[in-house]
Formats: sequence, C-alpha cells, structure tokens
Amino acid sequence: MPSPAATYRVVILTADRHDDVGPLEAALRESALVAGNRRTTLDVTTDSGLLTRPADPADPPTVAVVLGGGPATAHDPGIAAAVAPSRARYVALLPVVSDSTVFHEQAPEALHELNGYEWRSGDPAGPLADAVLRLVGLSEKDRRVFVSYRRTDATTIAEQVRRALDDDRWDVFLDRYSIPPAEDVQRRVDLELADKAFVLLLESPDATTSAWVEHEIAFALRHRYGLMGLAFPGTPASGLFPALHDAFRRRLRPDELTGTGHDARLTGPALQAVLSEIERRHAAATRLRRESTMVDVSDQLHDLGFRVSAADEWSLLAERGTQREALLVTPRAPLPADLRTADLLRRRHAGPTGARPRGWVVHPTKDADEERARLMRWLSRHRAVRSTPVMLLSKRLRG
Repeated sequence: MPSPAATYRVVILTADRHDDVGPLEAALRESALVAGNRRTTLDVTTDSGLLTRPADPADPPTVAVVLGGGPATAHDPGIAAAVAPSRARYVALLPVVSDSTVFHEQAPEALHELNGYEWRSGDPAGPLADAVLRLVGLSEKDRRVFVSYRRTDATTIAEQVRRALDDDRWDVFLDRYSIPPAEDVQRRVDLELADKAFVLLLESPDATTSAWVEHEIAFALRHRYGLMGLAFPGTPASGLFPALHDAFRRRLRPDELTGTGHDARLTGPALQAVLSEIERRHAAATRLRRESTMVDVSDQLHDLGFRVSAADEWSLLAERGTQREALLVTPRAPLPADLRTADLLRRRHAGPTGARPRGWVVHPTKDADEERARLMRWLSRHRAVRSTPVMLLSKRLRG
C-alpha cells in the first residue's frame, strides 16, 4: 500500500538569486530520491501563480522557499503577492537569506516573524534541501538516532556527531550523556533502541570487540531498524560488522579527519557530508518502515473482509458493513500525541450521520517501554481510539 500522498511541490521564489535555483533544485531531487521511492513525485517550480490561484483540495503538500540575497527579493511585489495567500492557506514558507545578520533586508516583510535559514551562494545545498523536504512532509520531522560506538577509540567523533545532530534538533541517544546514574543500563539501552528505531554505528578499529555494540546491532537487525555504518580509516575489513551490508556504510577517508589517534575529529566539510547522509538514510529507512507496516495493515484488513482506502498521509480507512475503522501508521513505538492524531483522523472522516470510525495507532513492534504502554492504555480509556502493534491488529479488530 503506497503512501497516499505521492506528490509533493516546492515553489522557489527569488528576484536576486536566480543562479542558486538550479543547485537547490538538483539537491532537492537528489534528497527526494533517497527519502522517497519510485512512486514519489517531487514538483520543483518557480511558478508563483500556483500560490495565488484558488485553493484546490487536490493540490499536493506544498512549501514555498523564498531565496533572498538583497533588497530585490525583499521588496518584489510579485513575491509579496504570492506570500500573502500562502500564509492564509497554511502553505509552509521558508525564508532563505545569504546573511542572517541582515535578515530583514533580504526577506519580505511578511516573513520577518518566521525563523529563516542562512544559505550562501556556493555553499552545499544538501542541508537546505533536507530542511525543505521535512517542511513539505517528504522527509521525517521527528528525527531520532541511537549512536552505537566503542568508547576506547570512538568517543571524540561520537561526541562531535552528537553535538552537531543536537544543534540540528535531532533526538540523539549517546550513552555517556543519556543514562542517569543508578539506572539499569541494559534496559535503558533496549528502550532507547526501540524509541529511536535508527542506529548510527561508528565502525572504529575496536568496535567489534565491544559486547555492547554487538548487542545493539543485533537488536537493531532483529527488529529491522534503520542502520548506517560510519567506517573509520584504519578499520580493517575484519573489523567491520559483517551483518551490515556495504550499501549501508559510509567509509571515511583519511583526509576527512583532523588530528591523530583517539583525538581525531571530522573536518568541517566531512561532518556536514556525514550529517546529510544520516538525514537521507534516516528518511529512507523510516519511510520504508512505514510503508512495510502499511502493507501489513492493508493485507490484514483485506483478509478480514474490509474495504480499504487511503485517508490522510500514512493512514487508512476500513469499512465492513456498518463497521468503520480509521488507522494511523507510525514507524516506531507510539506516543500520546499519536493518539490525538488518530482521534483527529476519525473526526475528519465521520460518516454522513456524524458517526465516527474507531481510531487506531498501529506500530511495527511491541512497545518495549511498559511504563509508556500503561500510559497509552490509560489515555485510551473511555475513548474510541487505541494503539496496537501490527501483529495484534487482526485479533483486536475481531474482539
């Protein structure tokens, strides 16, 4: 069952950075290839008329990127005319400037209250493209990663990557900072692996000698979590994890590091390249996890005799006689906010008489956090919305 929202649109507006449109479009398409799939269409255009015409329910998810580099874009009447109705229609707007210290001089006045993005001509366009895809919904806004590493020879780079991801608003687990004193380490590690559902493995020369790293990778593989390996220079072939296919590994070159031994760090360009690759692999892995769960949910519903149709993004409607179900699919263990999203879903799809379908939050594996699972059950009491791992969906629909 493909994602129901297979088309996405990016409108680029500028009056003084026309030479930057091409590099940004190329980066958007490259990132979309990784984050999406062969059914995904990304429409990148400079046609501002798409933002001023009357709203159409069939319009794809859209983001408008306003590229400013001087007063021309800031005061262009055509751009101002496109921005105003976009805000009223809740189209995402991203002001991009070449110098954030003069943001108000480069961005239209209507966008001054928005947080902008600094991107200079000639800088890599990948990070900006990733941010745009998150806004339009093609890439994940909720980004979580578990960093698996060997402390003896990978701590410096692990901390460097953690800080950079944290600055970019990722939810990062790194054991040195994330486990409170006196907590059961094994239990916390397993809970965090289940919560993040994406693992960055630092393949340093000593990594395969760590029982902890072995456990973390085995856990991730067993539960089909996303995985990305970052192989250090000097790590022999025998020191790489054989269970991780080379297609999911990035090999660092010696010239991408500065310093020596355990104090070696990623250079600035190398760090940026690694962050971009983490972003894209995370998006692809999360999307694949969602899609495989959607297929499983759809198959179970059909086997039970339901008529299934796509609802909102990553959600389905199922009907069998008078029984109606609204199902939201998540790529990891559910959160209380998912219950609210599922409740809003069932409200939006009320029948002609106003009767609402029952709501479900369906997730790939059982929630390992029993305390959170109890909270979810408590929140579901007296509400027509519940959460369930996908393998129990058929049983619970029969009940």
